[in-house]
Amino acid sequence: MLSNGNAGWAAGASDIGICHAELMRGVATTAGKVRLVALPDIADNPKDPSQIARNARFREYLQTQNFFRGGSVRTRDDALERIREAVFDAVQSLARLGVREARKGKFHTGEALQWSSLNFRDRQALMVDTLADCFAARPGGKRAGNRVELPVAGKAVLFAVHAIPAALTIAAARELVGQPFLRDFEYEAALAAAAGPVHVIGCQKGATESQAIAMLGFPDATVVAAPFGVYAADPLQKVQFLFLQNCRDRTTTRFSAQRFFDWIDQSGEAAALLACAQSRRRIVKAIAGEQPSGSR
Repeated sequence: MLSNGNAGWAAGASDIGICHAELMRGVATTAGKVRLVALPDIADNPKDPSQIARNARFREYLQTQNFFRGGSVRTRDDALERIREAVFDAVQSLARLGVREARKGKFHTGEALQWSSLNFRDRQALMVDTLADCFAARPGGKRAGNRVELPVAGKAVLFAVHAIPAALTIAAARELVGQPFLRDFEYEAALAAAAGPVHVIGCQKGATESQAIAMLGFPDATVVAAPFGVYAADPLQKVQFLFLQNCRDRTTTRFSAQRFFDWIDQSGEAAALLACAQSRRRIVKAIAGEQPSGSR
C-alpha cells in the first residue's frame, strides 16, 4: 500500500474513506501480506471538514497497525526503493511461513501419528515440554518446569504452560487442565520479579471462542480468534489465556507458538498483555496472602 494520509472518497460524512476501507479489507483477509510505504501526508482541505475527519480516522488507524514501513520517502526514487524493500520483506517472511506450513504435513504419519498413539498423560507431557522450550528459546526466556519467564514490552512476564491432549470437547482431556487460574496463588514466589501469570494452553486440535469463554467461566471477556488459536482475557480478574491450536507434533506445536509471537508483534498487543499481567500479579499476591499456610 502507498499512503499519503488521504482516506479517500466516502458517501457519507461519518463513513470511512474508500482507501481506508480497502486497507481494512486487506488486513482482515490476509494481514501477513500487507506492507505499507508511507508517503508524506497531504495537506487537508480546510473547506471540507468531513474529509479532514476521515483523514484523521485513517491516520489514527495507520498508527495502530504495525505494518512494515521501511524508510522515509521524499522523492520518486525513494518510493521505488521502499517498494523494493517491502517486496523483499514480504517474499522472505511469506516464504518462511510457507516452509513451516509445508513441514507440518498431515497428521496420520510421522511424529503426529506417534503422538496420537500415546496416552493422554504422556502426550500432555510432550506438548507442555515442547511449548515451554519454545517460549524459553525466545530472547531473555528462562524456564523452570512448566513456567517460563519472558520479556514482554520490556518487562518480565510469567507464562504458565499447560496442554489439553485431545479435542476440547472430550471432558477427560479438558479436565487435565481444568481452570488453572484458580491455583494462581501457587505462583506467588515466581511472581517476585515477573508479572502474570499468563496461561498458555496447547490444544491438540482446534479451539473456539465459545470453548475459551467456557473455560474462563466469564462471558463478558475479551476474546480474539487469531491464526494461532484464541486469546481470552477477563477484564475484572485480569486472567489471560492463550489457546494454541493444532499442537500435533513438535513442528506444529512450535509453529503455533511462533504464530502467537507473530500476532503480538503485528497487533501491538504486547503492552496490553503486560498491563493485564501486572494487574493479575497484584491480585494473585492478595489472594495468596489470604490462603492458610498449609495450602500455599
